Amino acid sequence: MTVPTNQQQFLANTHNKSRLISRLSQKLKAADIFVKQANNDADVLIIETSLEKFNTNTTIVVGEDVDLLIILTARTPTDRIIYFLKLIKAQIETKLHSSQSLTSYPKC
Repeated sequence: MTVPTNQQQFLANTHNKSRLISRLSQKLKAADIFVKQANNDADVLIIETSLEKFNTNTTIVVGEDVDLLIILTARTPTDRIIYFLKLIKAQIETKLHSSQSLTSYPKC
């Protein structure tokens, strides 16, 4: 499918956005990938899901929004460590933070 507009204009149309989310969800589910869709702002849902899915393996939440780090720090129990990998647009650099500290770690 070719879209004759830019991303911002395309996603500004709620019908387009809903169809895109629906199609992505179908494709991900078909590939056996766990999918949850937030009704509103997804930040809290992202962190709650990371806490639900937490196990003994390293867990990393990836995003651009620093609000995720704040919610992660506030909601993660002290006996767990979940990392937040902040992607920075227009830069190659990324930053990794721990739920127990706002200290930035070198990228792994």
